[in-house]
Amino acid sequence: MSEFEEGIIQGALPLFDRLLDYGFHSENDSYVHEFPIQGGTFSLHVSIDFDGTMDTRLIDNETGDEYNLYKMPSAHGEYLISIRDEVKERLKDICERCYSLLPHVGKEFGLLMDHFLSHHGEGIEYLWDDENGIIRRKDNRKWYAVFMKVPYEKVGEPKEGVCSIVAFRGNPEDVDMKTVFPGYHLNKKSWVCMILDGRNDPDDLLRRLERSRALALGKGKKNQPCLYLVRLFDALPEAKRLFDVLSGERKEKALRYVRLEDKTRSAVGTLLIRKATGGKPISLIASGKPYVEGGPCFSLSHGGDYIGLYAAPYEVGLDIEEIARCSMGTVPHAFTEEEAKEVTDKESFAKAWTTKEALAKCEGEGILTPTKVGFSRFADGKCVYKGKSYFIQTTVLEGHVMTLCNERKASFPEPITLSIADLLEE
Repeated sequence: MSEFEEGIIQGALPLFDRLLDYGFHSENDSYVHEFPIQGGTFSLHVSIDFDGTMDTRLIDNETGDEYNLYKMPSAHGEYLISIRDEVKERLKDICERCYSLLPHVGKEFGLLMDHFLSHHGEGIEYLWDDENGIIRRKDNRKWYAVFMKVPYEKVGEPKEGVCSIVAFRGNPEDVDMKTVFPGYHLNKKSWVCMILDGRNDPDDLLRRLERSRALALGKGKKNQPCLYLVRLFDALPEAKRLFDVLSGERKEKALRYVRLEDKTRSAVGTLLIRKATGGKPISLIASGKPYVEGGPCFSLSHGGDYIGLYAAPYEVGLDIEEIARCSMGTVPHAFTEEEAKEVTDKESFAKAWTTKEALAKCEGEGILTPTKVGFSRFADGKCVYKGKSYFIQTTVLEGHVMTLCNERKASFPEPITLSIADLLEE
């Protein structure tokens, strides 16, 4: 960022939701937009990073050359000044409409913005003014971080002046009045805060905020249907932590697999079941389907980059398949003649196969069910399988197909993608 852009921004930070409303789009960890200048003679390329850094480039549309003179204060001339003034007016308009004019400053704030936007797609929202903002989970809209500017004395530090703080869900026993303070303006039994003035260890700060995000997930209502998803891509770097929290037979089972991917899928599956059932003992029916006494019923599946669990107070089935791994050569063996007519490519294969698997799991037989047993699908989301009616829902997820099935409800829960911190949170 040159002195030209710094002189316009003056330390303010972007409000990313407003940038999107303005017409910017996300590209390579930045928000970008292109504007015509001088009636289209030039194109102004504006790029804004997560930490607020703004970069501008002016391109001559006739030659394709970059025009830099507008950034040089010593450069003069009537035409040049008109170009510079038009660029300045555009950038000032972006700042007035899309930037916080009373910003939280410092690398710690930028670190948090970058992390939660890039890992969870969750950015700061200014609900009251341009100085106090929140970050909340996309799935249940619960807050897990609150950014405020307050006098130092309000958080218990004997110091004059105003500081930027982040309040988050945490344990009041962590308060040491050096780095962690009581939660200002929030419930001090469940919220604490940290001052963002460079004193904090970055890894510790991120760990505490990730835990706050996990606490915001909550326990869920008893017997409420839920659908949890975990990305294998997120789980692999944390595999050792996942294995460490397992014990006994479940840990041995996970470690018996040869490939790290399969070990990790097994560990994630165990922890998903634990989360959905509250850690109740698991038993098996004659067909091998797992269940817990007193519910909930649940179905676990993994395919490609996804591990999922669907739980409810009634019988359910879930199956996930990676589209690219579907083999069209198995169609005659996997489907009835009627089903095979609808299988024209790998995506339709995955949709038909996951429906068959989810139905079989819901019935209680899973992969033990002969693949030649057919099903009839109806337009309203119903299926008839072995003479019984079921509700199904099929979704395409980034190169994967996921099908849910139950025998009670036409509605299905919204998927909640869990981070590893969510998964490990008791």
